[in-house]
Amino acid sequence: MPKKFLHIRVFNRQRKHRLDLPHLRAVAARAMNSLGLERQEVSIVFISDPKMRQLNQRYRGKPGSTDVLSFGETGMMDYLGDVFISAEAAHVNAMREGHTLQRESSILVLHGLLHLAGYDHEADQGQMRTLERKLRRSCMSQV
Repeated sequence: MPKKFLHIRVFNRQRKHRLDLPHLRAVAARAMNSLGLERQEVSIVFISDPKMRQLNQRYRGKPGSTDVLSFGETGMMDYLGDVFISAEAAHVNAMREGHTLQRESSILVLHGLLHLAGYDHEADQGQMRTLERKLRRSCMSQV
């Protein structure tokens, strides 16, 4: 059970896909507890693909969209950061992988939180992928 002082905000800022926000918050809470981030606050925001393209271009200098972006907050003791997820990209991923939008959204929440916790799959030796698989088993099956 998530600790009382854990503060996770989940917002749906897009209209194309329905999402179970309480379920996604519960997945995030379990992951944050597993990662030892019980005292941290985080915001998870589901956005449209056009908005994700804007963020990707502005902050990463990359054209086009992506499925998830994480922005850590340095200098703020209790605020871990923000995770932005393109609901449209999540839907495309889900169709390609043969599972539900809800499952794919949960996977992207975990992925974004791991980036906020300091993991980087582009630079590590597979540690992030290994931990992400572990979190999928433990956090997504219990909710």
